[in-house]
Amino acid sequence: MKRDIKAKLKGFLTRLQASSFKKGKAWKGFSVYEPVYKVEKEVGFPRVVLEAGGELRLSSYEECFEYMRFVKYKESANV
Repeated sequence: MKRDIKAKLKGFLTRLQASSFKKGKAWKGFSVYEPVYKVEKEVGFPRVVLEAGGELRLSSYEECFEYMRFVKYKESANV
């Protein structure tokens, strides 16, 4: 992971109450970073951080659910 991307991701840790991020599957031209929690989190909608061209942003609720369907489809296709 590029150092500048890693530094920008740190800004999202507090906002998402996450301990770190793991690299997700590339989706719709975005690099995806999934939050990792030390304690299981059950409140609120799941969110991911999307990166394209060095710019990071938090996914919308719609994008998050689309991404979850995409990942589930990709995993079931590999079975």
